[in-house]
Amino acid sequence: MSKKTTKPKAPMFVYEPTDFRQPPLETEWLLTNGTGSFAMGNVASCNTRRYHGLLVSAIHPPVDRVATVSTVGEHVHFNDMTWDLSTHEYGAGHDYSMFQPNGWRHLVEFVKEENAVAWLYRVGPIEVERRLRLVWKRQMAVLSYTVRKTRSRKMAVPETVGLTLRPFCAMRDFHALRDNDQMPAVGMSETKAGWQLVSGAITLNIAADRAEVGTAPSWWHNFHYRADAARGQGFRESLFVPGCFNARFDPAKKQTLNLCLATEKIDWDAALARDARKRHLSKIVGAVTEQADDHHDDLAALAVATDDFVVDRAVAGKASTTIIAGYPWFSDWGRDTMIALPGCLLSTGRYKQAKQTLLTFAAHIKDGLVPNRFDDYGGDPHYNTVDASLWFVHAATEYARLADDAKTWKAKLAPACRAILDAYAEGTHFDIAMDGDGLISAGHEGTQLTWMDAARDGVVFTPRFGKAVEINALWYNGLRACAGLLTGKAAARYEKMADRAKRSFNKLFWLSERDHLADCVTPDGVDGSLRPNQLFAVSLPHSPLSQRRQQQVMTAVRDKLYTPAGMRTLSPDDPRYHGRYDGSLFERDAAYHQGTAWPWLIGAFIEGWLRAHKFTDKSRKAARQMLQPLIEQMSHHSLGTLHEVYDGDEPQRPQGCIAQAWSVAEVLRAALLIGA
Repeated sequence: MSKKTTKPKAPMFVYEPTDFRQPPLETEWLLTNGTGSFAMGNVASCNTRRYHGLLVSAIHPPVDRVATVSTVGEHVHFNDMTWDLSTHEYGAGHDYSMFQPNGWRHLVEFVKEENAVAWLYRVGPIEVERRLRLVWKRQMAVLSYTVRKTRSRKMAVPETVGLTLRPFCAMRDFHALRDNDQMPAVGMSETKAGWQLVSGAITLNIAADRAEVGTAPSWWHNFHYRADAARGQGFRESLFVPGCFNARFDPAKKQTLNLCLATEKIDWDAALARDARKRHLSKIVGAVTEQADDHHDDLAALAVATDDFVVDRAVAGKASTTIIAGYPWFSDWGRDTMIALPGCLLSTGRYKQAKQTLLTFAAHIKDGLVPNRFDDYGGDPHYNTVDASLWFVHAATEYARLADDAKTWKAKLAPACRAILDAYAEGTHFDIAMDGDGLISAGHEGTQLTWMDAARDGVVFTPRFGKAVEINALWYNGLRACAGLLTGKAAARYEKMADRAKRSFNKLFWLSERDHLADCVTPDGVDGSLRPNQLFAVSLPHSPLSQRRQQQVMTAVRDKLYTPAGMRTLSPDDPRYHGRYDGSLFERDAAYHQGTAWPWLIGAFIEGWLRAHKFTDKSRKAARQMLQPLIEQMSHHSLGTLHEVYDGDEPQRPQGCIAQAWSVAEVLRAALLIGA
């Protein structure tokens, strides 16, 4: 099939309610604007999390995020009657709650576009469209209301329709809650078209472009967040209402009111200008879809989703780029950023941003360690991981291979990679060091240094100190990749180290009686658990395994760990297996890496499958069939993106963050590896 000649468009996701017994709370949406700010909610427009809101603003991009306007109360008036369009859930306790009002019953359509979300409500002969958009690269959100008559000729259309809007404001850190006994004074001053609110370090401006302003400050109590309650967290909130906006519409003229929310000075020209992000996304979609002959809709959706995570970060006072790990609660984490970088930036042709991201982390390497994460509030970076640095080496060498940027490699990235490899060989913090057999050992009983790092209340759920299989696969790959890009004594030294690591890897990790690799070798012995970490010994560009052993690993992993929503973290045959990721935070952490399925691992699985079977047409077809169900998840619970995790057992409910960078990035990268 020849490539399409028409310009590919970013997809829309349309939801039409069919069950009017309960509000559609489970299907969630996300909007971002390239700074770390976001808006988030569900189809019913009824907040179920503390993180739901119309503008969660990054005061110091991409972090220091604050929840500003949580929701808006909306009332339509005509013919001496009033209808509510909004939906709130109120609760007196953990087990009791009620929806009031029930505006979701008037909802007839919800649309998630690449840069906006829109709800269509119908009340008799009147339709009200609510549309939310974040202003690109600014700390502003625009909520637009358009009132028009329906196409039906059976009902008389009123001459005038009134609309009343009440903004419900949180004015807090986005991780916190304003409970009933936590209502600090909110400084408030009227402006020409709204208000300016001040609470602590947070300043919020609210204004409408065609409405009367009615000031009547009040607190509303007992908003109930059921998703937080299910996670064992605080779930009750009080919100501040400064007053209301009142506007009148002629429904025959299809008039619009714009409500602007901002933690900066409101700029109406910028707020209402043509959205620059559409042009930005069009380039990314084009760069991705031109790489394949088919499946353009899937690739376009994935390409758009990757951009949600690529954000600004200032380094030493200069603008740079980084990758947010996931929304709503993560910032930029070293491990997640480096794993997501190939799919988010290299697969999409964004080499400039890839270089900036790599240099951002390279500038913070300390004793051979890449930061595990940057601080949410501007403090020092946190260093407590063994794999982030090795993933940096992989991302840097892939950048050098694909971007043809010898200057940056030689001047910046090669020294950073060598600093990491040499520090690991000689020994650095957290007992990270090369052992006498040429393999990397790290940590002790009290540390969690690999990506399977769940621990709570002093309990380490997956102790993997010692020699972990994926750490040594990354170590071997890093040695080979750097040797191939360097010359002279450094290249020869890394080749020699890789040869020794390869021999030791096969001797230590291969379980001949099971035809797969051990997960970890600790001082207490060999952990032969069937886990997906062994995939990286096959999927990375340089594998220490023979072709036969690669195929044996892939068969074992496919038979026990593959699911349509990603790879299980533990075989269901294991007595420690948890098929459900739910309950309290402690219970969730206990299940996090003990059976829960992770979409990001599908990238290594698909690449491993293709490499083990030499990229034959048959292996590509099988890989496409295994990947497609996960791509289709983007039309279900988190519209236009992919969750962090899913239950290991059917029906595999989505869990964790509603949008995870490495989930999206690895699915896109895998789709492009398969080809069309």
